[in-house]
Order: sequence, then structure tokens, then C-alpha cells
Amino acid sequence: MEADKSSGLVDNEGRVTLPEKIRKALKLEPGSTVLIELESNTNVIHIRPALDDLILTLAKQAEEEFAAGKTRNLREYAREHGIDG
Repeated sequence: MEADKSSGLVDNEGRVTLPEKIRKALKLEPGSTVLIELESNTNVIHIRPALDDLILTLAKQAEEEFAAGKTRNLREYAREHGIDG
């Protein structure tokens, strides 16, 4: 995969303008929502349109929250509320 490298400046509010070539490649329009992911071990930022792999992204976040004990599975919830299933 060939990388398209460009540079930009971070403004006072932390915003970075994506170069036109990259916006066109990602089919981003003004107001588009993007997903931004940082690989902390390499300091690499991935940006993609929010609808690209949205279900996979949500599933990954749900798995991380469950692993951290922030959520419960449906069987536990049903048992606690007397729901048969």
C-alpha cells in the first residue's frame, strides 16, 4: 500500500485541515464525521469516514467496555430481573 504523505498545521483549537487530495480520496464533504484512532505504541493516527466499518468499531468498543467490567451480558441482566430465556 502506497502512503500519501502531506503536512498540515494544528490551529489554536487543535484542528487539522486535511489536504484536498486526502479529503477527495476518503470522499469527505464539509461536515463529514470521521473516526480517529491513535496507535499509541507507534504514534500513528488513522482517519476514516465514520460509516466505514462502523459496526466493527462499535463492536470493538463494546468488547473493550465489557472486558473492563463496564457492562453486563444479557444473560446476567435477565437473571437479575427474573426474565426467563
